[in-house]
Amino acid sequence: MLVGELINKVTNKEITIKELAKLYHVTDQTIQRKIKKLGYSWDKKKEVYKYVGKSPQPVNIDFSTLFRKKHTVPNALRKNKSKNKVIVRNSSSDVIDVLLVGTKASSKRVYQGFY
Repeated sequence: MLVGELINKVTNKEITIKELAKLYHVTDQTIQRKIKKLGYSWDKKKEVYKYVGKSPQPVNIDFSTLFRKKHTVPNALRKNKSKNKVIVRNSSSDVIDVLLVGTKASSKRVYQGFY
């Protein structure tokens, strides 16, 4: 949908900001912020968007290009993070060995401080 069409539909109350937010999968504040970045301001008394930005007016810009595309990953390729780790406890391992099995390698970051 072009910006000019979108502004006309909002001012004619054919579509609401909440409906646009559902359409583009963002919040209504994000929609309002994008419209404001384009140079439009909302007139509360007349309930219309007025263009207050620099010329030329961005009427022919596709509104969907203002949002980042979300890349969807198929469920088969997603890593399942809810897998439970199975801890095998041998007779030779003690409690500390069992606790250390699930730990990650220590980070290379060095913390320094003054006391």
